[in-house]
Amino acid sequence: MIRSPHVADLLDRYRTGELPALEAGRVKEHLSACPACARRLTEIEALAADVARGYRAWKVDAEARAPTPADLRASVLARIARPAGGGPPPVRTPGWGWLTVPRLVPGLGMAAVAVLAFGVLLRQQIRSPADAELGLRKPSAAAPQRDEAPSAILVPRDGVDQA
Repeated sequence: MIRSPHVADLLDRYRTGELPALEAGRVKEHLSACPACARRLTEIEALAADVARGYRAWKVDAEARAPTPADLRASVLARIARPAGGGPPPVRTPGWGWLTVPRLVPGLGMAAVAVLAFGVLLRQQIRSPADAELGLRKPSAAAPQRDEAPSAILVPRDGVDQA
Protein backbone atom coordinates (compact mmCIF):
# COMPACT_ATOMS: atom_id res chain seq x y z
CA MET A 1 0.00 0.00 0.00
CA ILE A 2 1.38 3.41 -1.00
CA ARG A 3 1.14 6.12 1.65
CA SER A 4 0.12 9.42 0.06
CA PRO A 5 0.24 12.82 1.75
CA HIS A 6 -2.90 13.94 3.53
CA VAL A 7 -5.57 15.49 1.33
CA ALA A 8 -7.24 17.79 3.85
CA ASP A 9 -7.10 20.78 1.50
CA LEU A 10 -8.98 18.81 -1.21
CA LEU A 11 -11.75 17.35 0.95
CA ASP A 12 -14.31 20.12 0.50
CA ARG A 13 -13.93 20.13 -3.29
CA TYR A 14 -14.09 16.31 -3.23
CA ARG A 15 -17.33 16.49 -1.19
CA THR A 16 -18.95 18.90 -3.66
CA GLY A 17 -17.73 17.04 -6.75
CA GLU A 18 -15.52 19.85 -8.03
CA LEU A 19 -12.35 17.73 -8.43
CA PRO A 20 -11.39 16.22 -11.78
CA ALA A 21 -12.04 12.45 -12.00
CA LEU A 22 -8.37 11.43 -11.68
CA GLU A 23 -7.78 13.60 -8.61
CA ALA A 24 -11.10 12.52 -7.06
CA GLY A 25 -9.99 8.87 -7.49
CA ARG A 26 -6.71 9.58 -5.66
CA VAL A 27 -8.59 11.28 -2.81
CA LYS A 28 -11.05 8.37 -2.57
CA GLU A 29 -8.14 5.89 -2.44
CA HIS A 30 -6.44 7.95 0.26
CA LEU A 31 -9.65 8.15 2.31
CA SER A 32 -9.95 4.35 2.34
CA ALA A 33 -6.43 4.09 3.76
CA CYS A 34 -6.30 7.11 6.11
CA PRO A 35 -8.74 7.21 9.04
CA ALA A 36 -7.68 10.78 9.98
CA CYS A 37 -8.67 12.17 6.57
CA ALA A 38 -11.87 10.07 6.51
CA ARG A 39 -12.80 11.49 9.94
CA ARG A 40 -12.03 15.02 8.68
CA LEU A 41 -14.33 14.47 5.66
CA THR A 42 -17.10 13.31 8.01
CA GLU A 43 -16.64 16.48 10.10
CA ILE A 44 -16.78 18.68 6.98
CA GLU A 45 -19.96 16.96 5.79
CA ALA A 46 -21.57 17.41 9.23
CA LEU A 47 -20.59 21.09 9.30
CA ALA A 48 -21.96 21.64 5.78
CA ALA A 49 -25.24 19.96 6.78
CA ASP A 50 -25.50 22.18 9.89
CA VAL A 51 -24.88 25.32 7.84
CA ALA A 52 -27.49 24.29 5.25
CA ARG A 53 -30.04 23.56 8.01
CA GLY A 54 -29.34 26.90 9.68
CA TYR A 55 -29.66 28.76 6.38
CA ARG A 56 -32.98 27.10 5.58
CA ALA A 57 -34.31 27.95 9.07
CA TRP A 58 -33.11 31.55 8.76
CA LYS A 59 -34.64 31.90 5.29
CA VAL A 60 -38.03 30.58 6.45
CA ASP A 61 -37.93 32.84 9.51
CA ALA A 62 -36.92 35.85 7.42
CA GLU A 63 -39.70 35.22 4.92
CA ALA A 64 -42.21 34.95 7.75
CA ARG A 65 -41.07 38.26 9.23
CA ALA A 66 -40.78 40.16 5.94
CA PRO A 67 -43.87 42.16 5.05
CA THR A 68 -45.29 41.92 1.58
CA PRO A 69 -44.97 45.05 -0.57
CA ALA A 70 -48.64 45.91 0.04
CA ASP A 71 -48.16 45.60 3.81
CA LEU A 72 -45.00 47.68 3.66
CA ARG A 73 -46.70 50.47 1.73
CA ALA A 74 -49.66 50.51 4.12
CA SER A 75 -47.47 50.58 7.23
CA VAL A 76 -45.27 53.40 5.88
CA LEU A 77 -48.29 55.49 4.92
CA ALA A 78 -49.84 54.89 8.35
CA ARG A 79 -46.65 56.01 10.10
CA ILE A 80 -46.45 59.15 7.96
CA ALA A 81 -50.05 60.08 8.76
CA ARG A 82 -49.49 59.54 12.51
CA PRO A 83 -46.77 61.88 13.88
CA ALA A 84 -44.82 60.90 16.99
CA GLY A 85 -46.27 63.72 19.13
CA GLY A 86 -49.87 62.80 18.35
CA GLY A 87 -50.62 66.16 16.69
CA PRO A 88 -51.79 66.76 13.15
CA PRO A 89 -49.76 65.31 10.30
CA PRO A 90 -46.89 67.48 9.08
CA VAL A 91 -47.59 69.89 6.25
CA ARG A 92 -45.20 69.83 3.32
CA THR A 93 -44.32 73.20 1.88
CA PRO A 94 -43.99 73.22 -1.88
CA GLY A 95 -41.08 74.69 -3.75
CA TRP A 96 -37.90 75.69 -1.94
CA GLY A 97 -37.64 72.87 0.60
CA TRP A 98 -34.25 71.84 -0.76
CA LEU A 99 -32.83 75.31 -0.10
CA THR A 100 -31.93 75.04 3.58
CA VAL A 101 -29.02 76.57 5.48
CA PRO A 102 -27.13 73.29 6.06
CA ARG A 103 -27.21 72.62 2.31
CA LEU A 104 -26.59 76.22 1.25
CA VAL A 105 -23.59 77.21 3.40
CA PRO A 106 -21.01 74.71 2.02
CA GLY A 107 -21.97 75.54 -1.55
CA LEU A 108 -21.69 79.28 -0.99
CA GLY A 109 -18.34 78.82 0.75
CA MET A 110 -16.94 76.84 -2.17
CA ALA A 111 -18.28 79.40 -4.64
CA ALA A 112 -16.61 82.24 -2.70
CA VAL A 113 -13.27 80.41 -2.69
CA ALA A 114 -13.55 79.75 -6.43
CA VAL A 115 -14.32 83.43 -7.19
CA LEU A 116 -11.42 84.58 -5.00
CA ALA A 117 -8.98 82.16 -6.64
CA PHE A 118 -10.17 83.22 -10.09
CA GLY A 119 -9.66 86.89 -9.20
CA VAL A 120 -6.12 86.29 -7.93
CA LEU A 121 -5.18 84.33 -11.05
CA LEU A 122 -6.77 86.92 -13.33
CA ARG A 123 -4.93 89.77 -11.58
CA GLN A 124 -1.59 87.99 -12.04
CA GLN A 125 -2.30 87.51 -15.74
CA ILE A 126 -3.23 91.16 -16.31
CA ARG A 127 -0.02 92.63 -14.84
CA SER A 128 2.37 93.91 -17.50
CA PRO A 129 5.07 96.59 -17.87
CA ALA A 130 2.35 99.00 -18.98
CA ASP A 131 0.76 98.60 -15.53
CA ALA A 132 3.81 100.23 -13.92
CA GLU A 133 3.54 103.22 -16.24
CA LEU A 134 -0.14 103.60 -15.40
CA GLY A 135 0.62 103.35 -11.70
CA LEU A 136 -1.36 100.16 -11.24
CA ARG A 137 1.54 98.45 -9.51
CA LYS A 138 4.76 99.55 -7.93
CA PRO A 139 7.93 98.60 -9.75
CA SER A 140 10.27 96.48 -7.70
CA ALA A 141 13.35 98.15 -6.23
CA ALA A 142 15.70 95.73 -8.00
CA ALA A 143 14.36 96.44 -11.49
CA PRO A 144 15.67 99.67 -13.07
CA GLN A 145 13.25 102.11 -14.68
CA ARG A 146 13.42 102.62 -18.43
CA ASP A 147 14.77 106.14 -18.16
CA GLU A 148 17.31 105.38 -15.41
CA ALA A 149 20.78 104.01 -15.96
CA PRO A 150 21.68 100.93 -13.98
CA SER A 151 23.49 101.69 -10.74
CA ALA A 152 27.19 100.97 -10.54
CA ILE A 153 28.00 97.40 -9.83
CA LEU A 154 30.85 96.87 -7.42
CA VAL A 155 33.10 93.99 -8.36
CA PRO A 156 35.43 92.82 -5.58
CA ARG A 157 39.14 92.60 -6.37
CA ASP A 158 41.24 89.98 -4.74
CA GLY A 159 38.35 88.79 -2.58
CA VAL A 160 38.04 92.15 -0.74
CA ASP A 161 34.92 94.28 -1.09
CA GLN A 162 35.53 97.92 -1.90
CA ALA A 163 32.77 100.14 -0.76
